[in-house]
Amino acid sequence: MAKNKWTWFKEIKSPQDLQPKQLEDAYCIKNQACSKGKHRPCKNNPRCVVTIIDKFWSAEEPPASNSEGMLKYDLPYAFAGLKNYGALCYCNVFLQLWYHNRLFRDAIYKWHPVTDGDMDPEVFQATETYLPEANSIIGQLQLIIAEMEFGNAKVVDPLKLVEALSLNQNAHQDPQEFATLFLNIEQYMVENICKKIFMTECNSVIECNECGTARTTPNSMLNFQLPLTSKKQTVQEIIKSTMDGEKMDEENQYFCGVCLKKCDAVKKLEFTKLPPTFVIQVLRSEYNREKNRITKLKTFLEINQEIDLSPFSSETADSTNAKKYKLSAVVVHLGEEVSGGHYIINVKDADKGKWYSFNDSSIEPMHKLCLVEGGKTGKISKVHPDSLLSNCAYMIVYDSVDQPEVVPTLPPWLEMHISTQNAILQTEEGDKQTDENMKNELWQFNKEYFSEILEHIVPKNETGEFLPLSWVTAWAENPQMDDVIENESFLCPHKKLAYNKVSETRLVSNDVADTLFEKYKGGPRLALPQSLCSECIAIRCNLLQLQEAVDKDSKLVTQEMKALKGSESEDSYWVSKATFGRWRTLAKQRIENQLAESGEQNSEQEDEPMEDKASESPEGGKECITNGVSDSEPSEPKRPRLSSETSAEEKEPAAEEEHKKNGHTSPFDMKEFILNSDLVCEHGALSTNESLRRLVPKVVWNTLKLYFPNSLEFPLQTETCETCQDHDLKDSVKLEERVEFAKKLKDSLPALIAFPNTKTSSNKHVRFETPSMRPKTLYVVNFDFVQKLSRFVKNPTKVAPPTEIQNSGLMCKHQLVHVDLGMNGSFDVMPDDKSFWVLIEPSDWEVLIKNFCSDYLIVLQSTHSATEPDQVFPEMCIECLVNRKKNINFNYENSYVHIRRVESDLSPKKMSASKSAPSDPGRSRRRRHKVDFDIKVSAADSIRTVKKEIMKKLDNGSCFSDLHLFSQDGRALDELDRTLREYEISQDTTILLKEDKINEENSDGESCCALTADPEQGFVGTILAQQ
Repeated sequence: MAKNKWTWFKEIKSPQDLQPKQLEDAYCIKNQACSKGKHRPCKNNPRCVVTIIDKFWSAEEPPASNSEGMLKYDLPYAFAGLKNYGALCYCNVFLQLWYHNRLFRDAIYKWHPVTDGDMDPEVFQATETYLPEANSIIGQLQLIIAEMEFGNAKVVDPLKLVEALSLNQNAHQDPQEFATLFLNIEQYMVENICKKIFMTECNSVIECNECGTARTTPNSMLNFQLPLTSKKQTVQEIIKSTMDGEKMDEENQYFCGVCLKKCDAVKKLEFTKLPPTFVIQVLRSEYNREKNRITKLKTFLEINQEIDLSPFSSETADSTNAKKYKLSAVVVHLGEEVSGGHYIINVKDADKGKWYSFNDSSIEPMHKLCLVEGGKTGKISKVHPDSLLSNCAYMIVYDSVDQPEVVPTLPPWLEMHISTQNAILQTEEGDKQTDENMKNELWQFNKEYFSEILEHIVPKNETGEFLPLSWVTAWAENPQMDDVIENESFLCPHKKLAYNKVSETRLVSNDVADTLFEKYKGGPRLALPQSLCSECIAIRCNLLQLQEAVDKDSKLVTQEMKALKGSESEDSYWVSKATFGRWRTLAKQRIENQLAESGEQNSEQEDEPMEDKASESPEGGKECITNGVSDSEPSEPKRPRLSSETSAEEKEPAAEEEHKKNGHTSPFDMKEFILNSDLVCEHGALSTNESLRRLVPKVVWNTLKLYFPNSLEFPLQTETCETCQDHDLKDSVKLEERVEFAKKLKDSLPALIAFPNTKTSSNKHVRFETPSMRPKTLYVVNFDFVQKLSRFVKNPTKVAPPTEIQNSGLMCKHQLVHVDLGMNGSFDVMPDDKSFWVLIEPSDWEVLIKNFCSDYLIVLQSTHSATEPDQVFPEMCIECLVNRKKNINFNYENSYVHIRRVESDLSPKKMSASKSAPSDPGRSRRRRHKVDFDIKVSAADSIRTVKKEIMKKLDNGSCFSDLHLFSQDGRALDELDRTLREYEISQDTTILLKEDKINEENSDGESCCALTADPEQGFVGTILAQQ
């Protein structure tokens, strides 16, 4: 409870001093009850109970059901959605398209499982309720179409068909590719659906301008490809420009077989047979050279509601064929990337003439004839009233105006299954509706129940009972619960309501409390005014008084410490720095603990009157349990200091860390501690460590003793521990010897001590820049020893000297040297922590060997000759050295390799010659071939990753197939999944690049767009790919 609300706490010395109004104020009972309509319950008002009930039962009608109906006839449209198991939206859009095509439905219903050999006739006749075989693709499709048309389910499950096709449910696929493969999966589909419903036949005609001879090439297609331009066009306009063709002139002339020469010609298309359903694929992908990938075109396309293809039909075309079409469906691709996104289909109902959007299981009517991704409706005004505008249409479907009227009928063998499923759904829907009605009746009953409760729940006058807030909330939400009323956790040590728990309770009238306890049981009951604890309130007031006294004394201590200003007097005392920095917090904690214990003792002695327990003060006077704060000295009101304010004594250094460093226990970890106990050494006397203590004047010490009466007293004249003094003296002598030893080493080894202490990235720690500077005899020392020696010499008081020269890190398991010691002028050191070394002159070695022992003696004899090799004792282990270099060279991350372009005439002879040519290891690092650019790679990167990085650098439209990589020795790096480590390509090496020239005639990006990334798997592994 906030202190500033208890303005009367200074008047309270015992429970008898409390007035009824003060007790009610402490328990917030004086607050007014909140009225109905305040939907946010108060936090600290126990009378706020009406708003809790009103929160759940203020509505006039029962809440609407979250579960939707399972029957599609509950909707204003009788269409069924399709369940999506992951990324099967491409399949669902075509299932919806085929379902809304009456010719397709009729053809699928005419498929017979026995006639087409899908099921044995005897098995078919013996089956009462027919279901297609699990692997019957057309049978599963027939069942899905039938359930969508004649079933009552709002959502149809296509999983059986997906499993029959072995489709990957999580792979994004192209719907046009899916439809093309599916319609050609069986002969029945090809003959009765492809050719009769969707197949378009046309001629590609090239007519010579000189002789007029025309060469005709017949062709057929399921989808007419519609290219987009940078500006908005209509479907009719693009079809016209595509059919009119192009002129073949200048460099693109046509070789005429009659004229026997290249002539100007015209290339065009003409339809010879048009299908009942004309499907258009909008080409919305293009290769972006800047991004080096395929991107999506968002050019707006004006979709005509009707198109006329008669101007593009050939003279020999059948006059009975369809030539005028009306728009029936549009497949829309949502998303920024071609390789991802989501597909939906918008279909025009042939019966009602209204448009609907099918998004898997969701179906919504379309109120605007604008299929724009992102809602750019501002351009609708520029569109013809009979057209649609879209920047995301992917496929457009037109139905012939003269399409014959057919009425698809349900196959007889599916009637039993459909009727059974409809009956099951009808029963489940009825049961669901019954449950919903029962819930509504129960809701109405509970509302009437709480309406009556609200008239009596607010207590009157000074009566009422406390109930747990959590229980009241659960009861208000569901009065049919059976949880008991548990008040035990809200009791104070005196078995009454704890004042600090009142915010977790709510006050109700006695009549309502009697009713609730009779029904739900529980307890103990907390009725007014018996449940209000005057003892706890009195203890709390006492605590507030004591805390105010502590704040006042803290101000006094701060003033006295400022007045001291470093001066010492004979009546000064030693105090622990760690305790003195937090004495006020510790004092308050100690007061709270003692008052809590006092309250518990009083609760066990309820028959005895409450009296203040007194103790003798150091001056002999009587003082209460307030830790030295006398009742005869009333304290002035003082605001508790905020945690952000700091006093002088709290700004001491972190003495607690110093205690831990010296082996002392922190007093803050003790439940009951003695002030200055951390100043006592292990021998029981005052510690010699002056960093743990500080001097305070006598008046400050007396103040501290009032709050910590068991403090250990150490006046200024107190002698420190003699035993500890002897130990400190010995340590001081040893420290002087170490300083003298460090000075001696510094004078004897100035160059070695000044040697760099950090391992630089160059890994060159040799102190001789040229071979001529080397003495003939040198000694090898591990770099770690030199580093430790340098640190010791520079700071001997805190850093211990090294014990010995450990050269074992430079030796291999064969007891030979396994590091490159820079022989014959090569100063390269491999980056291994145990392999850094330093060459020592003989004079320095004599000084080292006199003061330190060595586990291995390694000597380097330099010849200063380019023909005679240097000698090392013990010898170098060639086997281990080669293995270490290999592991280091082929284990790297975020390093660079150099790419150098070569011409197409990459000569193997030059490669073999360069491979056999002798190389100088010392000069090979300095010689750098001419390179075009560098790329950052790791040894675990594959050749595929390397090619991608190269393509980013080239930025010229190159593809995977255009790039050929070779190592410096001529090996072809052509396996895309092999890594650089497997090809033994080290860092800082050169990779040769041979790049095929790009054919400018095919530079539109279509030929190589599929190779700019990992090849798509498509329908590999499915039944569609097998067919």
